Amino acid sequence: MLCTAFAGLLITQESRLLLEITPDSQSMVTWPWRLLSPLAALSFALLLPWRLRWIFLGLVGSAASLIMTADSAYFSFFHSVTSLRAAVSLHQLWDVRDSVFHLVEPAQLVLVVAFIGLALFGALGKAPRSPGLLTSARAWSAGLAALSLVVWWIAWRTPVMENTHHIGNQPKRLPSEHWGSRYSPVRFAATFGVVNYHLNDLGRWSRSRIFAPAPPTRERRGEIRNLLERKFELNQSSSPLRGIAEGRHVVILQMESWQQFLVDLKIDGVEVMPFFNALSREGLRFDYMMDVTHLGRTSDAEFAVHTGLLPDVRKPASFFHLGSIAVSMPRTLKRMGYRTASYHGYDRAFWNRAYTHPEWGIEEMYFEEAFREEEQLGLGASDRAVFRFVTEKLVSSDQPAMSFVLSLSSHHPYIYTPREYEKLFAYMDPSQGYGLMGAYLRAVHYADWALGEFIDEMKRKGLHEKTLYVIYGDHDMGGLAMKRGIPELGQNVSSPSADRIPLLIHIPGEEARLASVGDTYRDTIGGLHDLFPTIVHLLGEDPPLGVTGTHLFVPQAERDPLPIPGPADLYVWDHMLHGPGGFLPLKPGLTPQRPVPGPKGPTLERQLIEDMLDHRLQRELIALRSAARAN
Repeated sequence: MLCTAFAGLLITQESRLLLEITPDSQSMVTWPWRLLSPLAALSFALLLPWRLRWIFLGLVGSAASLIMTADSAYFSFFHSVTSLRAAVSLHQLWDVRDSVFHLVEPAQLVLVVAFIGLALFGALGKAPRSPGLLTSARAWSAGLAALSLVVWWIAWRTPVMENTHHIGNQPKRLPSEHWGSRYSPVRFAATFGVVNYHLNDLGRWSRSRIFAPAPPTRERRGEIRNLLERKFELNQSSSPLRGIAEGRHVVILQMESWQQFLVDLKIDGVEVMPFFNALSREGLRFDYMMDVTHLGRTSDAEFAVHTGLLPDVRKPASFFHLGSIAVSMPRTLKRMGYRTASYHGYDRAFWNRAYTHPEWGIEEMYFEEAFREEEQLGLGASDRAVFRFVTEKLVSSDQPAMSFVLSLSSHHPYIYTPREYEKLFAYMDPSQGYGLMGAYLRAVHYADWALGEFIDEMKRKGLHEKTLYVIYGDHDMGGLAMKRGIPELGQNVSSPSADRIPLLIHIPGEEARLASVGDTYRDTIGGLHDLFPTIVHLLGEDPPLGVTGTHLFVPQAERDPLPIPGPADLYVWDHMLHGPGGFLPLKPGLTPQRPVPGPKGPTLERQLIEDMLDHRLQRELIALRSAARAN
């Protein structure tokens, strides 16, 4: 009876929390996943002496309840569940104790008391005296362990709900194919259970500690410091555009899956991105921005833009939980008098944005709950709705603002377009070997239209001439599955040399000055980590020490080779993509004009940049720099 009570209490606690997170997760854990933890705990407990058995179960149940109570409070604020990777921020809890006490409801602690009562009842009661008690307990333990394996097998073979982004929107998928749970802690918890999520989190955290790279040696720290000093000095370089956008709003538009080959592309006489092409003739267009994302894709792009660092090759950027990052663009702009905000019409738990955005210093965040009454398209709010919302917020702002806007409508599998776009590029059907290319072009065409409407609205609201626009693609399109080419492209869009993203900087009212230098900078080689120092440069400031990106107005001859994240030692130098197998020109007919750097150059820089992802080291180096200046 006591065993049944323990299992019932644990399942009740988990179910209560699941009811909170399910509306946002769009999946509900099935009963086999919920049974696994109680069965496993009881199986182990039956091997212990009678009194110790109930003390163990009471401790397990109380700990699980306390963790889930913390999950509930954390979810009500961040729309995510807690993680051991966030333990570095525990020291801040006392500073925000009023908020913590407000978020924790006393009723949530009832089950903690119930588990303690269960433990006391069992521990203080009389143990049954039976000669076969130990043998019976072992038999029950073995039986429960075997049952746990059977339940696990059933759970792993039972499809679970997912509001999937895959073609066809299948309502159920096997757990191994559940896409959303891979990149969102709350979706993992809602798919496999809260206790199973925390056990998985414990496993990941333990592996990261056991297999963590050794701390940098004194020599390596010196190399990192030299690298940062070099980047710092490069970012002191002046240009004709320094301070040209001083005091303006900064609108950063991260366009989903836009790739460089789309620029100026016409298919059957139809421009794919007519508005972007027209706007690029009034601003600064960069044609050699390399895709520097890796495992994290969109989250890697966000990380690079806001931190000025290249993303890690070992895990997505959203999995970093290192407390407040010492150097970031939002914090730098905040010191310059800006308010900072992010806008995304999707789940804040996805890519863990509810945690990473504040970590970078973004003060205001608007996710899908802010757009529930707005037009929905595919995964969430349409680009049009999000852009209109941003305009309304800027109108009401009494200070310059940095608005980081994440588009969504051109997300893979590129089927989230209004009905009127269905006939566009219709002959590019998957059955004809074009894969998703037709759908991709339609999705980008719609996103380009939404961008044009946003700029028009900014003009109507009187905000256009007060704004610096930075518009770029976050990463390549990926997953097109094409089997035949398109004559208008004239190249393999999936080749390494084509793995570039568009970037446009537009400063209304300064078109003449931008046009006078446009050709000078169009061929600059860069990555998204260069945007932080570039934007600060345009606002008339120098970026702080701790940024590995270089502003895009540093002459090409003075720029360092650009390491490309990935398993191979790839880097771009002099419009050549270099790797272990040789080089690949980014421009047709190009040959190296100067010696290729030795293998220790870009490779060492890549290693140093990865070491810099330990932001505690970043803070330490910045402190050393500050101390040196003070002396």
